[in-house]
Amino acid sequence: MKGRNCVTLLSLYLIDTDVPQVLDIAVRVLSLLGGLGIFLYGMKLMSESLQKVAGNRLRKILSMMTRNKYTGFLAGLLVTGLVQSSSATTVMVVSFVNAGLLTLSGSIAVILGANLGTTVTAWLVSLLGFKFSIAAVSLPLIGLSLPFLFARRGLRRNWGEVILGFALLFLGLQFMKEVFPGMREKAEFYQFLASFTDLGWVSVLLFVFLGMLITIVIQSSSATMALTLVLAYNNLVPFDLAAAMVLGENLGTTITANLAATVANITAKQTARAHFLINLIGVIWMLIVFKPFLKLLDSVFIFLVDDPIFSAAPATTPDGLAMLPIGLAAFHSAFNLINVSILIFLIPQLKKISGRMVRLRTGNIEYHIRSLDAGIVSVSELSMLEARQSIAQLGLIITRMFSDVTALFMEKEDRRFAKINRRISKHEDLIDAFRSRINEFLTNLSADDLSVPASRKVSAMRFISDNLENIGDRCFELSRIISQKQEKKVWFHQEQREGILALFHLVTESLRIMNANLSLDYDSVKPEAALDAEKKVDEQRNALVEAYLQEISQGTHRADAGNYFRDLYSIAERIGDHVINITEVMLSSQQKNKRAKN
Repeated sequence: MKGRNCVTLLSLYLIDTDVPQVLDIAVRVLSLLGGLGIFLYGMKLMSESLQKVAGNRLRKILSMMTRNKYTGFLAGLLVTGLVQSSSATTVMVVSFVNAGLLTLSGSIAVILGANLGTTVTAWLVSLLGFKFSIAAVSLPLIGLSLPFLFARRGLRRNWGEVILGFALLFLGLQFMKEVFPGMREKAEFYQFLASFTDLGWVSVLLFVFLGMLITIVIQSSSATMALTLVLAYNNLVPFDLAAAMVLGENLGTTITANLAATVANITAKQTARAHFLINLIGVIWMLIVFKPFLKLLDSVFIFLVDDPIFSAAPATTPDGLAMLPIGLAAFHSAFNLINVSILIFLIPQLKKISGRMVRLRTGNIEYHIRSLDAGIVSVSELSMLEARQSIAQLGLIITRMFSDVTALFMEKEDRRFAKINRRISKHEDLIDAFRSRINEFLTNLSADDLSVPASRKVSAMRFISDNLENIGDRCFELSRIISQKQEKKVWFHQEQREGILALFHLVTESLRIMNANLSLDYDSVKPEAALDAEKKVDEQRNALVEAYLQEISQGTHRADAGNYFRDLYSIAERIGDHVINITEVMLSSQQKNKRAKN
């Protein structure tokens, strides 16, 4: 019946309203979307610029402060408060877990901190955007940012973008605020909207779903929160239903981490499920005590500022209207603070439940690389770790492949020889696919506006992934040569076998050092061990060349064995060349960044 009434009211409104009024509504709706777009762009610009200013420091904060649940909670709170995006923090946490740098328990603590940290945005908007007319200084702030935007140094330009994003954020909020006052004057439209707010608990659940849906669509709980604050400020939505939208926004924001974890490892998937579980538990218990909680919050406001936010009729004075967004910010903070205070002691239970939600499938080991996306707010600066860890993983796959090549060289039994050969072929296919996905990931990173040091690292990583694939190709060439030698029953004498095995062992050591360097931040790489390993590879190759030439001069060599012998030591030495190329590009990136700092 209620649904038919809503349709009837909308039909009568459209019939009785002339075309100019319909156009007025359309213009106001588009103006609302335009204001929301400016708000979103301002938030995106401010968040991404803050990441450029402090992206590496944020990663270090998370890695240093996740040793126990309390410091992990503080890390999540601090990082989210700085970048103004809980989505960026949670996606970064999933990245850390996927890279093996953060445990599931530690990630849950960080997410709890991020949930509380995201309330900073609501307070910032409600205090500055409604209580004071900060939009009046938006244009001066934009003017202030101009000299920084034209600065040559990236850091100054990034700070200019932070100021510009801050100004645009509140300018967009001001445009949204100015859309609705005229809408309240249209009684039919207001009655149509009110018909959805007078359904009791159905209305509460409807607005929870609405808040969740909007957040999923625009991928920003902060932007949805700003829209909710504007609706409450203009009395278009009662305070309790605006609070219900806030609960929905808490659920909707979890979709980002879950999307990011769809192709990540099992622990990262469990982290994303834990994030959803934390917010779902909070929404459930809050809905159970929803009305009493709002009345208690109302009593607190009456006691502190002598101004109700829930029990009284809609405010009409500017000060009374400004209290409604502050009340919503207080509800948002109180809800998350209580939820965090309860669940921080239940991390083991959350870990257990999320583990049951995502179970490991035994016997199915896969390697994953994914493009990270935090919705409207990019996390390109924070995705550098994911790219680096994926390249390090590729290095480990290649090392296993070369280990199989060594085993293939020593194996004489046909069945085991064929099994090793099949494994090498699978490694070859995996390396090609993995490298292709890494380069696609790096291309997506390059499409964003990265800081200069980050751009250098992306270029270095692309060069490294290409050289790693070349090593994989050389390993496959070695396996083909060894297979041909086996098929034609060509055998090396003892000195040749020992010489090739010694060279292979030196190449293996070179690959081990390469993997150790790939696991580090490129600015921390020390080349001495890699250069020493390359020198030993070259010396062993030269010794084998001399032995080969000596056999030719003495007429004791066999042409068939000699050709295979020469091919094996030549290709193995080329692997050492690729390894040193990787070390040199990391060192070059390190030196350029040091010169830029000086």
